Amino acid sequence: MNVFGYELRKLLRSPVLLSLISLLILLNVLVISSAWYDMSATERNATTSLVENYGHVLDENWVFDVAADNEERLTAFNETNNTTISSASDQVAHGIDFTDPLAIELIELAVREAYVEDAQFIDEEYEQITMNGLAEEAIDQYALEGNQIEWMHNQYAAYSERYDALLHQEENKTVFYLGQQTHATLYEHVFRYSLIGLSIILTLLTAHSVNYEHAYGTAQHIYSTARGRRLLFTKWLAVNASSFLIITAVLAISLTVFFSTSSFSGMWNTYVSSYFNMDGPLPYLTWWPLTMLTFLIGALIVTYTVLLIFVQIVFFTSVFIRNSYAVFFVVLIGAGGFVMLPLLTPAGSNFLFYGMYTPVTLIMNPHMWFSATAPLTAAKTYEVVTLLVWSGVASVMVFGAFRSFNKQSIH
Repeated sequence: MNVFGYELRKLLRSPVLLSLISLLILLNVLVISSAWYDMSATERNATTSLVENYGHVLDENWVFDVAADNEERLTAFNETNNTTISSASDQVAHGIDFTDPLAIELIELAVREAYVEDAQFIDEEYEQITMNGLAEEAIDQYALEGNQIEWMHNQYAAYSERYDALLHQEENKTVFYLGQQTHATLYEHVFRYSLIGLSIILTLLTAHSVNYEHAYGTAQHIYSTARGRRLLFTKWLAVNASSFLIITAVLAISLTVFFSTSSFSGMWNTYVSSYFNMDGPLPYLTWWPLTMLTFLIGALIVTYTVLLIFVQIVFFTSVFIRNSYAVFFVVLIGAGGFVMLPLLTPAGSNFLFYGMYTPVTLIMNPHMWFSATAPLTAAKTYEVVTLLVWSGVASVMVFGAFRSFNKQSIH
C-alpha cells in the first residue's frame, strides 16, 4: 500500500472519528424525525396531487379550477357520507377524529381550500413589503447608527429591482407545502447541524493526521528522511480526500433520510421565494430566481467549499501547534472570536458588516444563504465574496505552512 493510501485508511478507520460521524448522523435523523408528524403525509399528498393536476404556478386559472373542483369534491363527499359540511377547513379547525376513515379525505379537502383562500391575500401581503420599510426595521432591530444606516438603506435599495422582478415573474405565487416549514427544517436544522458537526469532526481529523507522528513519538525517525520531509504534502492530500468523503457520507445519509420522510416530489421547480415557503414574518427574498432544486445545489456547493476552507485553516494551525487537543481549542477560540467580532465593532462603523464575511458566520446561517432576508448578510455577493476571499487566505496559509515546515527542526 502506498503512503497516501495508508494515511487515508488511517483517518477513515479511526474509531473516535467514526463514532463522532455516527453521532452526527443520528442527531440529524432525530431532528428530521422530530419535524415529522402524523398529518404531514396526508397534507403533502394533497399538495402533490394539486401540483400534478394543475401545475405549480398559482395564477387566476389555477385558483378558479381548484375552487371549482373543491366544490364538486365537497358535494360528492356530503352525498356519499350523508353530511352537510359547508367547509372542510372549518370542519378540521373545529376538530375531527383522526382515526375516522373520513378524516383523510376531509384533511385533503381542507388543504385544497386553504390554497384557494390564501391566494386572495398574496398580493396584499407583498404590497406591504417595502425596501425602505425593511431597512428601517433592520436599523431598529440592530440599533444601527451613523454610516451603518446609510449602508442598510443602500443595501435594500439595491434589492429593489430584484424585488420588482420577483413580483413580475410571480415567483411568490408558486405552490409549496402549506405551513410545514420543510425548507427551514432542511437548512436551518439539518444543514446547520451538519456544518457545525462536520467542522468539529474535520478539525479533529486534520489535527490528528498532521500531529500523528508527534503524538506517538516517531517524528524524529520519519521526518529525518527525504521521503519523510515530503510526508506533510501526502497528509494534506489525505486530509482533503478524507474530508470530502466524510462530508459526502454525512450529507448523503442525512438528505436521504430527510427526503424519504419529506418528499419534494413535484416541488423542485417551486421558487424558494414562494409565499407558501414563508416561515417567519418575512418571505425568503432571494437574489436570484432560485427553485428548490437550484437552491439545494447552491447550498451543497457552499457547504463543500466552506468546510474545505476550514480544513485548510486547521491544517495551517496543526503544523505550528504539535498537539491535537491544543489545536482543537485554538480553533474553537478562533471560531468564537469570529462570532464575537461584530459585537466589538465601534458604534456606527461599517466593520459590523465586514465582520460577517467569515466562514464561521457562513456556517451558522445556511437558511439565509443567497437571500436579502437576513439584514447583516443581505449583500448580493455575500457568499461568493466570503468564499473567494477565504479561499485565497486559506491557500496562502497552506503554502506558508509547507514552507515553514520545510525549514523547521525535526526536534
